[in-house]
Amino acid sequence: MTTSPRIVIVGGGPAGLMCARVLQRQGIRPVVYDAGTTVRGQAGTGRDRHRSALAEFIPADGDQIDRGQLRILLHQPLKPGTVHWGHELVHVAPLGGGVHRLEFANGVSAEADLVIGADGAWSTVRPLLTDAVQRGFWTPPAPLTWDHVPGATLIGDAAHLTGPFSGHGMSRAMLDGAELAHAITEEDNLDDAVARYEAAMFPRSGELAVRTCTPSQRRSSRAPR
Repeated sequence: MTTSPRIVIVGGGPAGLMCARVLQRQGIRPVVYDAGTTVRGQAGTGRDRHRSALAEFIPADGDQIDRGQLRILLHQPLKPGTVHWGHELVHVAPLGGGVHRLEFANGVSAEADLVIGADGAWSTVRPLLTDAVQRGFWTPPAPLTWDHVPGATLIGDAAHLTGPFSGHGMSRAMLDGAELAHAITEEDNLDDAVARYEAAMFPRSGELAVRTCTPSQRRSSRAPR
């Protein structure tokens, strides 16, 4: 990609920070907004048992990593000012041509050529893409897909929640972030990049979500789209 698009990542968890990190290494400067007040806000909140996307961050003598510590490790190499803490997204609306306007609880607003929803299970960005809703803490729509929406997409738990004890969530979230970032840097435009990412993510995450959710959780995927 030869231009410098305005890319906003909503959510400073492992998925969002991984995406930002890969983009910056390729010369693109995204902006990350997170509702939390500090990068340390998630220390001790969860662990991942799978090495696929986490090998660089897993201690040699163990097979688990703390989510909060991983978040700190991903945040450290980012350029100063990349992540804006204390910004809770309250509204996002299309302006046309793939551009979106974001409004935050603290009165700040921003416009983006691409909004990446990395804001978890209760995503504020998700309604831009689908009417499917989170109906219970571990009752995700499974599998969740949507028609392509110019200027918007989802990664991590915002796009696909797995069961709480599957151990796949963090690894898959980081894989989403990395794959989307690589697509953005390698494709000619944002639409092609998002289409490439979603075409790979839907079947991969959908199969896993179905396998790790109960039959009652799978029924919740019948929400209108």
